[in-house]
Amino acid sequence: MNKYSRILGRRIKSQREKQLLSAETVATKLDVQVSDYLNWESGKAKPQERQLIKLSFILRSHVSQFKTGLVLDGLQQ
Repeated sequence: MNKYSRILGRRIKSQREKQLLSAETVATKLDVQVSDYLNWESGKAKPQERQLIKLSFILRSHVSQFKTGLVLDGLQQ
């Protein structure tokens, strides 16, 4: 687990909670296992770019909201 994954996971979880969605609901909409989705939120894993794009639609956000500052800080992957 690296710093990039942890920060990304916190941002995903925060946005999901703002939308009042359960992890199970989001995982179902993404067609992924709940355990895989929870690994993204905890920073144990990170979604692929296409999953992140779909996630941004589900969470009514923009991909850049999740990634802003991560590249600038040299934290991307």
